[in-house]
Amino acid sequence: PEQARQAQSDGVDYIGVGPIFETRTKDDVCAPVGLKYLAYAVAHVPLPFVAIGGIKRHNIDRVVQHGARTICLVTEIVGAQDIEQRVFQLKKQIEEKRDDI
Repeated sequence: PEQARQAQSDGVDYIGVGPIFETRTKDDVCAPVGLKYLAYAVAHVPLPFVAIGGIKRHNIDRVVQHGARTICLVTEIVGAQDIEQRVFQLKKQIEEKRDDI
């Protein structure tokens, strides 16, 4: 929350909220903030934000259910054999989950 307030004072356009889950994309990342923090950010952070960190096909539904509107998936996409197909699948999964909410 404090970092978000500082970012807003600094005039940033958006912030990253995470890592939501454990991630190996970066070595110097902090401990996962979890879904409760994501829900808190949805309710209290006035800036646009991107949920990031450890988000994969198997847990993206929970990220959407907790209110994330913009989601970043790195390993899930760059590690795919067919990136275009993976992006299509993920987009469809997100849209279907949003329709359920």
